[in-house]
Amino acid sequence: RVLFRSFYLVFLMHMCACFFYIGGLFNLKDKNNNWMSADGLIAFDDLGTGNVRERFVQTKDSTSLKKYFSALYFSVVTCTTVGYGDIVPKNDFELFLVMAVMLVGVVVFSYTLGDLAGQFGEITRSNKATEARNMQISDLDS
Repeated sequence: RVLFRSFYLVFLMHMCACFFYIGGLFNLKDKNNNWMSADGLIAFDDLGTGNVRERFVQTKDSTSLKKYFSALYFSVVTCTTVGYGDIVPKNDFELFLVMAVMLVGVVVFSYTLGDLAGQFGEITRSNKATEARNMQISDLDS
């Protein structure tokens, strides 16, 4: 059960990272106004054309793995409520997404960590009861 809860937290962090990664690519009006461009992971040059699809030319691109790990780092820092502030949302869509991640992260982390603490407390009580029974048996043998 502990392993399942741990896997569940890792899966939650992965999903939040994927949403945040996609959220950085979602801003179509100004492609340089997102968390990836602010963090130096991606850059676009504005060609000034009217068509949004043809307007921006990508000039810098980090590997997808580096972007994913940056998004995963952000998700872990946000969901654990540490919040260093080195990666921040830069547009309205990212801001909305981050608020949702905070709410979901706090609820899920609180529930999961409370459940894990209860399980470990149960194990400790069981071990103490076993030790007490062993002491009673050893006293009867003496």
